[in-house]
Amino acid sequence: MDRRELASLLKQCGSLERPAHSADYRLGECAVRLLCSDPELYREIHGVLSPAFGGESGAELPAGGWRFKAMVSDAWDFERFAQAAEEETVIAQSSGYRTLRGKVVEDATVRYVANAESGNLIAVDNGRKLAAAIGRKPDSSLILDASATIRSILRSELERRGGFVLHASSLRAKDKGVAIIGEKGAGKSTLLMEWLMNAGAACVGPDRTFFWKDGRDIRFSGWPSEIRLKAETVADYPGLQAFVHQDPTLWNGEKYEIPLQRLSSWQVPVVREVPLHVVIFKQYVPDMPDFQVQPLHRREDIVRELRSSLYTPVDPNYPNWIGVPNHSERKAEDTLLGTPGLRFMKLTGGGSRERLLNLAQELVFDENYEQRTHHP
Repeated sequence: MDRRELASLLKQCGSLERPAHSADYRLGECAVRLLCSDPELYREIHGVLSPAFGGESGAELPAGGWRFKAMVSDAWDFERFAQAAEEETVIAQSSGYRTLRGKVVEDATVRYVANAESGNLIAVDNGRKLAAAIGRKPDSSLILDASATIRSILRSELERRGGFVLHASSLRAKDKGVAIIGEKGAGKSTLLMEWLMNAGAACVGPDRTFFWKDGRDIRFSGWPSEIRLKAETVADYPGLQAFVHQDPTLWNGEKYEIPLQRLSSWQVPVVREVPLHVVIFKQYVPDMPDFQVQPLHRREDIVRELRSSLYTPVDPNYPNWIGVPNHSERKAEDTLLGTPGLRFMKLTGGGSRERLLNLAQELVFDENYEQRTHHP
């Protein structure tokens, strides 16, 4: 498959013709329009992306918006591409989850990536803001390649405009937006589950959260991912246990993985674009019999907590080999610390789940907590 044939495929993606199955996914002011002629393929991609990025259909894309086409094409041939790209870059990257292999061809502003595992082609034209995922059949691998590329583009656009991604669970409790930041094993998911199951909160992001400046405020939305829960955690919630046992595919051998789009099946709402009010730095210390709360006011204390538990996460199954710019979280500190009225709390220790939830709710809803309570 020569470059002229590849360019012809990508040109189809840039067609202004809008099929019946289309949606605009948004993250702040960033947008990607999905165009898909196959209804089943569209439904599956939309199911993955819509909980975090919406999916309304607008008349006009905002300035700088991308167009993305998910295609099934008999003209695409992985073996022919691999032969033609024999002298090109070969991708072999261990991501901790799997080893990804593929072939890459660069042509001006266009990057063509052939995924050896799926047999699909991902084409990205940064200059014209066109992209596509092309396969020979509308199977699960094409759904994964398409949704992963769209979310990578949205992340890149958000970061280019000063936004950032944190390793954080996030939720909306009544009218308050809460981000729970901590390293792996800090208890972010435990606190999130308590809020969702026992306090009527809405989920925003299970493990990764996008943040951006909106005037004087910060807003945040989630990443299309899964809530990963240990079996003993699921056992604490009978309703959740009954739900996951209905679908054996949710168990990966170590944890239950519940996709964001499945949360509504057990009456847990998912929301997006929520104003941020409180940041809780969570640290689990099993030999502490109770939790200790430390309000953080000094810049150096807040920066220390951010730097010890904050990173821009790489999509574990789809590292950034599609060529969109990957910006760091370098603006996170200035953005968070420069927002008036934002409150920072450190919650350390161990104790009962009931105590954890009650204390967290007190921190969020009682704005005079620091003045009322003595903290050694």
